[in-house]
Amino acid sequence: MYKRKGKGVGKAIIEYESLGIISIEQFEQALWEDLKALHDFYGVRFLKGARLEIPATTQYGDPIPFRHPDGQVVTKLVTHFYHPAYLEYHL
Repeated sequence: MYKRKGKGVGKAIIEYESLGIISIEQFEQALWEDLKALHDFYGVRFLKGARLEIPATTQYGDPIPFRHPDGQVVTKLVTHFYHPAYLEYHL
């Protein structure tokens, strides 16, 4: 789960393959529990450049594309979460 790179820089990879095919609601719960564990148990407080890869499937495991309401296939979503730039600097 923990891999070191360079001087004290760590990276956590959380695997969900063993869960098999699960609903988005179940994945939401599993992800939330794991994020809480990173915070509470491992002491992780901040992240930089986090990335989440979602392999969407049907209930039978067949891959399906993400489609925008206008019909275009979407391969990358950019978050709309707002984070003020001044929080990046120590004043």
